[in-house]
Amino acid sequence: AKLTANASQLWLRLFLELDFTYGWRKSELVALRVHQCDLISKSIRLEADQSKNSEARQVIMTQQVYELVKQAVVGKGPGDFLLTREGNKPVRDFRRAWRTLTIKAGLGRMTCRACGKTVTTSECECGSELRPRYVGRIVHDFRRSAARQLRRAGVAESVIMRVGGWRTASIFR
Repeated sequence: AKLTANASQLWLRLFLELDFTYGWRKSELVALRVHQCDLISKSIRLEADQSKNSEARQVIMTQQVYELVKQAVVGKGPGDFLLTREGNKPVRDFRRAWRTLTIKAGLGRMTCRACGKTVTTSECECGSELRPRYVGRIVHDFRRSAARQLRRAGVAESVIMRVGGWRTASIFR
């Protein structure tokens, strides 16, 4: 909720919702194309060549995901990426946006590599010339959160494994 409240860009809000709801990998989400989202059946299909385990997956959109996808596809062609920045530029690397978002939400911070103190600029008062290091929530945390939320909702472990793309129960756990 803190991240969503601080995410001003549509692509980032949609990314957060998709990741927290289904637990898909970052690489799987940024590869999604408009034609993979069926607004009539309210489903999203991940192709086999887009998934880490080479297995296609299909999910039904929640109402929140549906509303965000509807906004994200406006003005795009079937082959365009679903997650795009201004000017229809595909989202590839969003480390800076992620750090900014988590810090704004109070879920991350930058620390000095030399003394460990939290810094708000690129320089620390200790005088270290080392770049600060990010400490906080990472995108992969959402995979675990999605699995936990689905389990608490009573969804069977085998279904959660299929949705999230986990092949074995030991990796899932």
